Amino acid sequence: MFEISKKLLVDSIENMDNKGLNDMMEMISKNKSPDVITVRDLEGNLVRVEMKKVLYLEAEGNRTYFVLSDGNLIKTNKGIKEYDDSLSNDYEFIRVHDSILFNLIFLQKYNHNKRTIKLTTGGKPLIASQRFGLNLKSYLLKYDPTKLSLRERFF
Repeated sequence: MFEISKKLLVDSIENMDNKGLNDMMEMISKNKSPDVITVRDLEGNLVRVEMKKVLYLEAEGNRTYFVLSDGNLIKTNKGIKEYDDSLSNDYEFIRVHDSILFNLIFLQKYNHNKRTIKLTTGGKPLIASQRFGLNLKSYLLKYDPTKLSLRERFF
């Protein structure tokens, strides 16, 4: 079964309409992560966020900003640690800095020497910390299907 942090799940379920509840039950029965989560913004509004549109999360103190591919920004009062485990386990997010958690589906290029991450969408490159940059590099090298051994390439 997929792992969703209890706080994200409770926020989502408490304020969901019938369609949302039906969608959630269908995903649970199919053992899938939800395509949409609900977060509470700084004004107290509940905002449904499509996970395929989230470029990255950036923390500033105890606030987290969801940066979306359409240019929108959702500001929350929760720290990035509140989102880290569930997004890393249930979606393709990876921590690259104490304050940045980004969506791997938007990765275009990673320069390990400069520790810069260029996304397919969005203007500014992200900067990985030294420690998290090493984690990203080993993750990409380990799971990149184009990095085959000589034996796998030719035999």
